[in-house]
Amino acid sequence: MQGSENGCDSVIDRKDPKLLTPREAAKFLRVSTRTIWNWKGKGLIPFHEYGGPLNKTVRFHKDELLAWGKNRATGNTSDDLGDKHNAD
Repeated sequence: MQGSENGCDSVIDRKDPKLLTPREAAKFLRVSTRTIWNWKGKGLIPFHEYGGPLNKTVRFHKDELLAWGKNRATGNTSDDLGDKHNAD
């Protein structure tokens, strides 16, 4: 499965330098790593998962985080990214 994240159809290059680890995403958004994991678990933040159930890698794309952050900053709670990503 390539580029699978909360329903996203897009294929993301795993070597893309804009892909961030959870720790890097937390630093980028100026929140704790725990907050990143909480948001991911609740489906509040765009993310990508790779690998199988026992060897899962989670990454966050910088451009998607920027768009997500702008939506949150403007008070848009409808999650426009969810409309684009939840095709399933």
